Amino acid sequence: MKKTILLTLTTSLIALASCKKDHTCTCTTVVTSPGGSTTTVSDTLLSDMSKRKAKKTCTDWNSTKTVVSNTITIDCKLN
Repeated sequence: MKKTILLTLTTSLIALASCKKDHTCTCTTVVTSPGGSTTTVSDTLLSDMSKRKAKKTCTDWNSTKTVVSNTITIDCKLN
């Protein structure tokens, strides 16, 4: 009886830990130019993903680019 309960609990925990859920990725975009800087914050819903895949997807959007005399920095974090 104890083994059955323990097995059921273990299986339930594994299923909950690996289930797919909706996650929010928050990205902060900073555009820096000779005249100053502008900051924009945006949220993107990542639907039906495991936390590991959502985190990778979100952080893959991080980047820094220079276009003419403007620097664009995008920093994304999973909430």
